[in-house]
Amino acid sequence: MLKKALAVAAGSLLTAGTLGAAELYGNLRGIPPNTQMSVKCGQASFKPSIDKNGNYRVAGIPPNSTCTLELVNAGAKSSQVWVPVKSGQVAFNASIRIAGSKILVLKE
Repeated sequence: MLKKALAVAAGSLLTAGTLGAAELYGNLRGIPPNTQMSVKCGQASFKPSIDKNGNYRVAGIPPNSTCTLELVNAGAKSSQVWVPVKSGQVAFNASIRIAGSKILVLKE
C-alpha cells in the first residue's frame, strides 16, 4: 500500500513539473552535418539533437521564457538568437549559412 502511495505521489510530482511546459521546434534548412545546438531558457539548458533533415524539438521549456539558441560546427559559431516562448508549441524555422568562422541563422 505504501509503495503504491509513493508511486502515485511521485507521478503527481512529475506531472506537476511538466504541466504548462512549452515546446520549441522547427527546421534549420541547409544545416551542415554534426552541427551542435544549445538552447537556454532562463535557468534551463537543453542540447537537442538535429536530424539529417534539420528538424529539432525541445520539450519541457518553462512557459513565458525568452530562449537563446546557438549553433556550433567545426569551429564556426552563430550569434545567440533570441526566441520568445510563451506557452504551448512555438515554431522557429531558419536557413543556415556558414561564412568563415560564423554561422548565419536567417529566420524564415
